[in-house]
Amino acid sequence: MPRLSSLSASICQISRAILAVGLFARATFAADFEPKSIEFFEAKIRPVLMKHCYECHSVEIKELRAGLLVDSRDGLRKGGDTGPAVVPGDAAKSLLLTALKYQDLEMPPSGKLPDAVIADFERWIESGANDPREATKTIIKKEIDFAKARQLWSLQPVRKPNLTRLKASSWAKTEIDQLVAATRDAKGLQPAADANRSQLLRRAYFDLTGLPPTADELQAFLADDSPQAFTSVIDRLLASPRYGERWGRHWLDLARYADSNGRANNMYWQFAWHYRDYVIDAYNADLPYDQFVIEQLAGDLLPAETRDERDRLRIATAFLALGPKTFESAPELFSMDLIDEQIDVTTRSVLGLTVSCARCHDHKFDAIPTKEYYALAGIFRSTDTLYGPAFFQKPAFDKRYHLYAIGAEAEKLGEPAFQYRDELRALMGQRDQAAVVAYRTQRQVDGMNIERKKAGIETPDAKLEELQALHKVQLAERERLKAAVKVMEEAAPPLPDFTPGARELPQPEDCTLRIRGEFDKPGDRIPRDVLTLCSLTDKPKLPANQSGRLELARWLVSRDNPLPARVAVNRIWRNLFGRGIVTTLDNFGEIGDRPSHPELLDFLATRFMDSGWSTKQLIREIMLSRTYQLSTQFAAASDNIDAGNVYLWRMTPRRLEVEPFRDAVLAVSGALDLQPPRGPHPGLVRNGLLEERVNLVELAKESNRRTVYLPVVRGHLHEMLQTFDFADPNLLIAERDERTIPSQSLFMLNSPWMWQQSKLAAERVLAQSKLDDFQRLDWLYQTFVARGPSAAERETMLQFIASRRERSKDNELIVWTNVCHGLYASAEFRYLQ
Repeated sequence: MPRLSSLSASICQISRAILAVGLFARATFAADFEPKSIEFFEAKIRPVLMKHCYECHSVEIKELRAGLLVDSRDGLRKGGDTGPAVVPGDAAKSLLLTALKYQDLEMPPSGKLPDAVIADFERWIESGANDPREATKTIIKKEIDFAKARQLWSLQPVRKPNLTRLKASSWAKTEIDQLVAATRDAKGLQPAADANRSQLLRRAYFDLTGLPPTADELQAFLADDSPQAFTSVIDRLLASPRYGERWGRHWLDLARYADSNGRANNMYWQFAWHYRDYVIDAYNADLPYDQFVIEQLAGDLLPAETRDERDRLRIATAFLALGPKTFESAPELFSMDLIDEQIDVTTRSVLGLTVSCARCHDHKFDAIPTKEYYALAGIFRSTDTLYGPAFFQKPAFDKRYHLYAIGAEAEKLGEPAFQYRDELRALMGQRDQAAVVAYRTQRQVDGMNIERKKAGIETPDAKLEELQALHKVQLAERERLKAAVKVMEEAAPPLPDFTPGARELPQPEDCTLRIRGEFDKPGDRIPRDVLTLCSLTDKPKLPANQSGRLELARWLVSRDNPLPARVAVNRIWRNLFGRGIVTTLDNFGEIGDRPSHPELLDFLATRFMDSGWSTKQLIREIMLSRTYQLSTQFAAASDNIDAGNVYLWRMTPRRLEVEPFRDAVLAVSGALDLQPPRGPHPGLVRNGLLEERVNLVELAKESNRRTVYLPVVRGHLHEMLQTFDFADPNLLIAERDERTIPSQSLFMLNSPWMWQQSKLAAERVLAQSKLDDFQRLDWLYQTFVARGPSAAERETMLQFIASRRERSKDNELIVWTNVCHGLYASAEFRYLQ
């Protein structure tokens, strides 16, 4: 990628270019998560069709209605008597959608589906209506051949490749390079030149910490000509607490982390921050990945020598509790939806398999029968999920608040706080009721007075006087209760600390299979178990008196399981190169993509496990490879062969995600607050108790802390997160969308926040009073993009500065604010080269 022309243009030209994008592209703001076509279909579309449509419109019925089949892709697209039911990409012409909306036909006739379900169908159709189903005359039930299914590349045992057979390469510096070079050379590709030192330093800083190097750090690195200079930088950044803040966020995308529930009951999860900090601390401590997974699924079942360790392990299990919940559902549906969400996040994050597709029917692509889905469901059904308000809890547990009490005084403070909260809320209820009663009486008095005045009656009225006397008593009672509430609020006991998490139920319970996934149609009871598909050795034996979560967790990350190491290292590779060796990061099943470098993937997986599952060590090894250190230099000859850079002939330019982008803006302006918060969001403690009901919009207000510490409020994301493709917190996101939309350019151009940061950056450079314009530009370029300006850029900038001085009557702050705003708006600031 050459130096971007936006930095050699004047700031006015930059602004016009940004504005033009906003004016001529279709105006849109941050959209919801674009459905991954097949997974979205299996999770959102097929179950609805099966439940509500198949009884009248499938090959299974004797009398087909309206000539319409909806149990295959071709049936939907061909349609019935009235025309195509689905027109991919055109919701307006899709009769299925108009029928669901009750705009013409009304389907299903039993009642209109919820708006959220109809919205899913609309999104699916607009995105192309990808439907993997083939037409069939009859439903054929086949026995699953697991041996045949295990012939898939991802289910073969992980084996370290033999590198001695590879042709020697003078280009390669490491074993990673040897594997890359062998594949690249076979394609007739020539590697790009190595990245220059400035580019390499900036790349390393953003990849490891999500922050730019300072001008001083850049100068120090450029002055260090020792062979170990870059290695020293990597080691220092891996040891920085900023590393965990950057890499922990990658896992939080998978864990669908949020600080509120979302959906119709969008209450604030005031203790979710414990899990966020657990993840960041785990990455900083380089907690072995296998242990990291085990703790999140079964930390409560692991031994702990100290109270702090016990609390840490309980916090880890919040992984199972953080998904969005529909509290309005019937209790059994709520339970089965919660279990389904736990199965999905567990299997996709660790195994890269879409196991939840087997909730309604045997998996259509992978050897995962419905029975085994419900075998896993039994493990989670035997688990008590501590997610907060106890709407549907079994009688054996506290019905008032369903969380772990943690901290040194958890037992001492917990019960008094619960009792106090119950008593205070009861008293507040009495106060509010007294106010309502007094208001109603006042309305009666006012009404009688109006009627008497209209009728010209002036004589005393016994009934009116009685009402007036009653109203005085009611007002007195209201004031008494208000005072009592105030006294009680001032006497609030200390609040203990809590965390969401998971624990065992007293009695494990196998789950019954649900016919077609319908919660109210139970079938056979299925014993708890793990998946046969990726059990290359004997399955673990689950204890009769426990859920089996610990055995499941250990099985998930066993060395004998072919998937977890491959899935984990593939994501690490993607975070450093912008593209996974397997591009379907959360689908290593039959319909997932095949690896571009299968031997490299297994080499990395083997190294990962042999190093004790050390994430830091694997990252270090990758970054010290020559492959990582290539420049982004474009070559037409190589691009003609491999336009997608699949075979790594150069480093692909990468756009910064929203967190490092926002953090870099704050870092350059000098406003970034690097102090991590420890506790709930400020301002949410009232009367010594944390509020469940808060103004969620208030939580999304601006802060100078690192972006990872901003509250993630489902449905009310911070403006910048919405605009720049933050991960949808309702879903497990292995790879974020990367859109280019007008609202992004307009934000850069018009956002008051961007202008404020530009002003702060200008104040920083002006504070260095001994610098002239040449030196100020040098410092700004080094601070913004880790290099000095070219001669052409310097000349253009100096001309711009001179013109701005004339227009602003020598107001230097205005001049340099415009300079800084232009640098912020440049493409090079937002991209890694």
